[in-house]
Amino acid sequence: AALPVLNHFFSRGRKSTAARYNLALLQTQQGKNTEALKTYDRLIKDTPTLPQGWYNRGTLLMKQGKVKEAARDFEKVLELIPQQADACNNLALCKIYQGKYEEAWSLLHRAAEINDANMTVLANQYIFNACLQ
Repeated sequence: AALPVLNHFFSRGRKSTAARYNLALLQTQQGKNTEALKTYDRLIKDTPTLPQGWYNRGTLLMKQGKVKEAARDFEKVLELIPQQADACNNLALCKIYQGKYEEAWSLLHRAAEINDANMTVLANQYIFNACLQ
């Protein structure tokens, strides 16, 4: 029910960072990934300093196998918030897919230093280390 309301809101020329962000989240949740990417593109264009827009678009791109583009988004998140462990972790996964294993290991180590209780980071470190042996 919220998706039509948000679409109507924007069709009337209104602007709201929060509303656009929520629209992209709803589109993603409903599997409307093409629309979500367009919404994130607009969100990032209008509010380039919003790390959540970059992060979520990167995550969506990564799920679509667009690893190079996703990596750029996670790098942007880390420019905005250097201590963002999840972005570091996701960038490491992008580097693994690109065959850049040393960069990936360094990023996983950095993510663990940022948040040593992040179970996703720790699990990825463990798996990656096991694969290297």
